[in-house]
Amino acid sequence: MEAYRCPHCQALSYPGLMGFPRCHRCHEQLRQCRYCLHQRGGLCQVEAAGRPRLQHEDGKPWCQAFASALADETPRTPLQGLSGPARLAALAPVAVVLLGILLTVVLRGRPAPPQIETDNAMVRLVDGKAVASFSIDAANSGDRFATVRIDRSALRFYSLEPPDPDPVGTGEASDGRPEYRFQLDRHHRLRLSIGLVPLGQPPETTAFKLTLVDDNGEEVSAAQALILGPPEE
Repeated sequence: MEAYRCPHCQALSYPGLMGFPRCHRCHEQLRQCRYCLHQRGGLCQVEAAGRPRLQHEDGKPWCQAFASALADETPRTPLQGLSGPARLAALAPVAVVLLGILLTVVLRGRPAPPQIETDNAMVRLVDGKAVASFSIDAANSGDRFATVRIDRSALRFYSLEPPDPDPVGTGEASDGRPEYRFQLDRHHRLRLSIGLVPLGQPPETTAFKLTLVDDNGEEVSAAQALILGPPEE
């Protein structure tokens, strides 16, 4: 049976297991865009004409074209050739060791880094403005605040409107990238929208990238939306 390894806690989950496609250990939703084989650099590779309508579960988008990139390819071990009492006898000490490791990890409570993903991989200009939306999930890290950096490449062609919700702080990274700091909700999540207004005639496509950083300024995850210029008349 094909297994899927959770990128947060490394547990293996199987179709048919209770709660699937959630991780049975940390409850991460394993069926979302950033875990799909069709994603490249935050952009969906499925042809637009054949792309199903996005659905949402817990605010995380997925579609019927989803193909998991989390399939576990761990090679078979000699124990897999055993069966019956021989396998039970061989696995008993292994189970004890694994239980000890599991208890150690749980007691340490190692948090997973927060994640950011785009709600729509492609955004078109409407009434002279494009609105890019992102989801920030820090539930597994316990963070109460999130800081995002905006890649400057898009700022050559677009000016930014104030983000929604309002940030609790603003700043600038050492390389000049604008930074916004937001307070997360009680579930340690945030839905973030930023409007972009073109400066003159923008290119046909422009990548708008946001990077999530921790309190030490280290980049932990990133997502981008592709801004499509106005259609040709």
